[in-house]
Amino acid sequence: MTCYNKNENVVAIENATPLFNSQIISSWGVCSKYFIKVHALLYAERFARRGDITIPKSTAIFNELKSKGYLNNRNYFIGFSNAMVNAYTTNYTAFSKFNSLTVLQKLNVIEQIDLSVSDYQIYSDYNQATLKFFNTQCI
Repeated sequence: MTCYNKNENVVAIENATPLFNSQIISSWGVCSKYFIKVHALLYAERFARRGDITIPKSTAIFNELKSKGYLNNRNYFIGFSNAMVNAYTTNYTAFSKFNSLTVLQKLNVIEQIDLSVSDYQIYSDYNQATLKFFNTQCI
């Protein structure tokens, strides 16, 4: 199973490698799936999806990210979450809305940003998805 990241921030060679690997595996007669994960836009309620952040607080975080230049004019996150995390670590008082969250809520926000930019991350169903792939492969 190979994943391709359709994020313009990812270098072309990084995008070509999964396809190449999938083709090699297929040439051995082993089933290989090639997935494309696209960049998704952020919206004001995005951080409230899990339920531990209210919609007004989610909207405030969204607006804080937008006002600090982390979102483009179409509300796609620019770059990756580590840039925002580094800026927060350097000057946490500049992020009043993000700073008001608990540690778990902050991790939720970062996870949602990572998901929106198609950053690589192991998700909670990773083991189950891997086992399903090994059991069913290309069926």
